[in-house]
Amino acid sequence: MIRLSIIIPHHNQPELLKILLDSIGQDDHTQIIVIDDHSTLHLDELNALKQDPHYRSVMFLQSPEGQRGPGCARNLGIDHATGTHLMFCDSDDYLE
Repeated sequence: MIRLSIIIPHHNQPELLKILLDSIGQDDHTQIIVIDDHSTLHLDELNALKQDPHYRSVMFLQSPEGQRGPGCARNLGIDHATGTHLMFCDSDDYLE
């Protein structure tokens, strides 16, 4: 059972996103959803992150066509969330 869905809007900062994902860790009761808002920079790093087996449980989504901002990304994440609780993080955050 998924208890917590963490929704993360992302744009052009895969190196910071990686720090956040590593700080969250992996847990069978936590769903992590990253919504990319049409990044235009560091695409190789972002694609490498998506392909990294360490993050295979992370759901990577793309916001609708055109850059829409973090609000739209959060709403898309909510649509895909299955947890009983929601948490929002920005891609430049990290958890301690």
